[in-house]
Amino acid sequence: MAKRPELMVMSGELSGKRFPVPETGLRLGRSSSNDLHLPDEELSRNHCLFEADGEDGIRVLDLASANGTFVNGEQLGATARKLSVGDRIEVGSSLLVVVGEGESVPAPKAVAAPAPDGAVDLGLGPAKPASGEGAAAKAPADPAQLRKRKIVNLIWAGAATSLVVCIGLMLTNRNAANRIGGLLGITGEPPPAEEPAPEASPLCVEYERVEASTDRIVRYHASIYEQAVDLTYEVKTFSGEDQKVERKGSLSTITTNALTKVLESEAWRNVRSESGGEDESRHESWTVTAVRNGEVRTVSLLNRDPEGVFKDLVLTLESDVNSDLQVSAMMRTPQERLEAGLEFERQGDDKVEHSEVSKDNLYLGVSNLRKARTELEGLTGTEAVDAYRRVRGKLAEAEKRLEAKYRELSELAEYECKNRAWSRAISVYDEIRRVIPDRDDERCARAEAQIRYCEGQIREANAKEKGARR
Repeated sequence: MAKRPELMVMSGELSGKRFPVPETGLRLGRSSSNDLHLPDEELSRNHCLFEADGEDGIRVLDLASANGTFVNGEQLGATARKLSVGDRIEVGSSLLVVVGEGESVPAPKAVAAPAPDGAVDLGLGPAKPASGEGAAAKAPADPAQLRKRKIVNLIWAGAATSLVVCIGLMLTNRNAANRIGGLLGITGEPPPAEEPAPEASPLCVEYERVEASTDRIVRYHASIYEQAVDLTYEVKTFSGEDQKVERKGSLSTITTNALTKVLESEAWRNVRSESGGEDESRHESWTVTAVRNGEVRTVSLLNRDPEGVFKDLVLTLESDVNSDLQVSAMMRTPQERLEAGLEFERQGDDKVEHSEVSKDNLYLGVSNLRKARTELEGLTGTEAVDAYRRVRGKLAEAEKRLEAKYRELSELAEYECKNRAWSRAISVYDEIRRVIPDRDDERCARAEAQIRYCEGQIREANAKEKGARR
């Protein structure tokens, strides 16, 4: 049986490395949670997915990425593309090549030759010969330059097409122009102006916790803007066993939504700064400064444990942020991890129990149980070990229920697509997005990609119908 092709990275830090595509798939993106993590700023957090295709093939699916996925210079749509040895995949400014067993870098597949430097080939005439008989082959272009050239070509091609259509309309009478407009799906009257949707206020938070005792000082600081986070954790001790962790990264959609929900709640607006009094033997303070909807609020607690919504916010700001940046175990004592794990278990149980109240509750329950498992993993002691085993069992059952719900909706959506019932398919895919609200989850990203595909089919059908009526 032939071995399945592999992926070879051709640029960046991982240049020259090969990656097999397992049966479970290989996800590529900027986020460190991906199977293939590329530190490329032009990539989306979860950019594309490589899947097994039969016993010995692979295919690629774009996960609704911002800058698109290109195979041999052609941008993917919402459907997966089967790949073969020699195919070149451009993602952001990175380049990958499909290679077979025992091969190094295969010869690239034939693609249209680029226009001479400074020129734009619109495909309106014969190709110009290369300058100089038998001229030496050019070195492979840098992927970033290829992408820029591709964008320039698309812009010029679009401008040229628009110009040709406008001239044609001006040279014909109104009826002819209307007939042409009908064929192109353009009505004689301009579409009604749409009111711009109000922009959501970006998430902007500064959080600091300081704990000081007679033998050490601990400082935790997180600066958050939208999904970007800058984290510093410092421990200073009189014994000289200091610790410092600094991380920059991105928050998951779940964490961002959780923070936004708390900061926009009525309960948070009612929280006020409080002090439990001065204590010369210790100092504990929590300070949150948040900018929401044009307002700046700072709330502080001194020597008084957080409660209610403030406690929920602190847990999200520390445990969830730590989990997203994969630094939990480095910044917590075993007792702190045990307490956080038990709290996440409680929240997970509550969401799973009330999974019928809101469509996203089951997913949120799974998310909290996963965080509980992460906090409890590796801890010793009877209570911690028992809690870890208990959480693993709950998590397995909740994940099974969530996957069953996802498969049920996916099968229904595929059925509607086969029957070309695009609007009904969109409704089902939208329900998948509500059941699995995290865009970093592959299942949510796939549903969003399918919604775009169905919307395109509706636009195409409407254009054909208008053309037929004229």
